[in-house]
Amino acid sequence: MDFTAIEIKPAKIALMGHNGVGHAVSHSGFRQDDSYGFAMLVNMLQLCVPLDLTIKNIWTDTYGIEIELICGGRAKAYVRRGVSFAEKELLKNALGLSSYAPQNLAMKIFGRIYGQGVNEVCSAFNLAYSKAILDSYRTAWTETHYAEDTISNSAGAFLAGCMRMNGQVVAWMLTVNAGQGGLGPIEDSEGNIPIGSKGEIMQKMGMDTIPTIVLESRAYVPALSKGLKEASFWVRWNKEYDNSVVGKALVQVLKEESLPYVFSDDAYMRNDLSLEKESERIGQCLIELGKQYKQSQTSAERVEIAGILAQLVSEDMGGSIFMSNKLFALTAGGGLFPGLAAVFSVLVPYSEYVVTQQIDYRKKEIEQSALVLVKAIQYILEHYAETLEEIKRKRMVISSVELLQLS
Repeated sequence: MDFTAIEIKPAKIALMGHNGVGHAVSHSGFRQDDSYGFAMLVNMLQLCVPLDLTIKNIWTDTYGIEIELICGGRAKAYVRRGVSFAEKELLKNALGLSSYAPQNLAMKIFGRIYGQGVNEVCSAFNLAYSKAILDSYRTAWTETHYAEDTISNSAGAFLAGCMRMNGQVVAWMLTVNAGQGGLGPIEDSEGNIPIGSKGEIMQKMGMDTIPTIVLESRAYVPALSKGLKEASFWVRWNKEYDNSVVGKALVQVLKEESLPYVFSDDAYMRNDLSLEKESERIGQCLIELGKQYKQSQTSAERVEIAGILAQLVSEDMGGSIFMSNKLFALTAGGGLFPGLAAVFSVLVPYSEYVVTQQIDYRKKEIEQSALVLVKAIQYILEHYAETLEEIKRKRMVISSVELLQLS
């Protein structure tokens, strides 16, 4: 495979990989490493411009973490409730370490991941390391576009450029979704949603009108993982709203390469009320817990209620906190802007790792993903007229500013 970093040029296809900082646990036993799509894309960028992403220095103060990589990338993140002395000592364990998947590295340092403001220092470390990776490519790459997320209360950022892949120009974008201070994640700009500052970059590069492969998480989903015997690549799209050519290309390559896979062409239903219903369910639980706590008389009662509340916040809320209702109705949970894309991710079977919330990182899997993506892109280009016809028929015309008003 031939990969080269090039200046920004018109591209016929795009790759987008995201890290949802802290989006690790949800209701019903759902677990994921939401930086796995980020890792897939970083692996491909490394084939163009190899960089040493090892952590060289970590500085902490009362409310912040700053990270410097050996290759020179540097970034900081704010911690809402501050960094304790013990946490500063823990962070020193990250010196000399690296990972294409920032959540996996955060797991190694802190032992487990929770979002929703539960592990603020852990999330801030994840964010600072992710942004340091962006800063590294921003400096070393031939030409890039960078922007901070303009969505309210977001601490996320975007970096985009172009690579030449086996002779084809491919646009790429790394997305980091995060809430300020270790809260969140706020994922209104995930996937290929051309919203706010992300949308401005996409429009400059023409990424808002070309077929796109959205690279997503490595996940354990109880309902789907139950009968799974081995980790499998997971391709998802909705044949009514998304780009079927992109989805079928990924499936075709996985079949040809005899790699384990599962797929669904009826995922990501639009105008789905599940997010609102889940928010209502959690809201009602909070009301009931509030009433019980108000009426409680004993320490034992209050401790039990607090435990239920802690689990609700650290786990269940992950299923509704990540996206605004109106954007979810348009793009669903993968952040798929209509007509353009399909999702490529990994589904894992049950294991003891999953029970303890540890979604492991597989280097071979990441390397295999590059092969699949290269071949899928070639397939899409061979069926490009059909791909563009789907885009013309399904794509929504709405500005980045109008989308921002939905967040």
